[in-house]
Amino acid sequence: MKAIKSIPFVKQNYIFFVFSLMLFVILFNPVFAQLCHLWFYDLNNSHGILAPFISLYFIWIKKDEIKHTPLQISHLGLGVMIFGLLLYLLGLIGFMAFLQNLSLVITFIGLTWYHMGTRFTRKISFPLFILFFMVPIPISITEMFSFPLKLLATRMSEFVLGLLSIPVLREGNLLHLPNGTLEVAKACSGLRSFISFTMLGLIFAYLLKNKIRKLIIILAILPITIFTNILRITLTGSLAYFVTPKMTESFLHEFLGIFSFVCGFSLMFLCYYKISLEK
Repeated sequence: MKAIKSIPFVKQNYIFFVFSLMLFVILFNPVFAQLCHLWFYDLNNSHGILAPFISLYFIWIKKDEIKHTPLQISHLGLGVMIFGLLLYLLGLIGFMAFLQNLSLVITFIGLTWYHMGTRFTRKISFPLFILFFMVPIPISITEMFSFPLKLLATRMSEFVLGLLSIPVLREGNLLHLPNGTLEVAKACSGLRSFISFTMLGLIFAYLLKNKIRKLIIILAILPITIFTNILRITLTGSLAYFVTPKMTESFLHEFLGIFSFVCGFSLMFLCYYKISLEK
């Protein structure tokens, strides 16, 4: 069986590339519009809007390296592109938005691979991979993981509140305080933070050269996510007990969510900074 050979990229291919890109934009315009709506109006997917810009940034910082890479037509990329288009068709027939969204990224990667070649695509493989964070996770999957995460966060927060001498009784995802009840809702499960920290952790891991250090920063994602979530619930419970339960219904509740996320981001950055300094 003969290996698939790449075809040299000549000037005439630029016209074909631009034409293919235009067809891609026209075909996936409804999908991209739907993604933009989710990024702006669904907090669970707000991180998705950052993915294209992060991808472009990492391509830009590698511009001196990739501009010397010879471009070649690759039939392997054509196979990926066809797979993405079939996935898109399946998503349309089955009214499955996730498949349509996923096909946008896969088809774009295939398009790039086909027109630019394997060597070029390999050099920008991480920026292309980051584009998958544009795709919202299906509700069925988020529901499957959010419930056990809520229970874990509730159980751990009960323990921490007890250490602070705050009387608390746990019942499922409810924390009963002497002056009110605190519900650990889906938004407090930590799944949203986990996805954001995963993207951040992978970026930091990409910037590190040593494989062991890459692994350390990736393994730190889950503990930092859990800590951040427990911090948010514990602070909310403390304010509800020492001040008033109405604190959980005010803007302060949202502020605590932002504050805890910033704390998690800071921990992730400090972890990366500490590891990067070690020789």
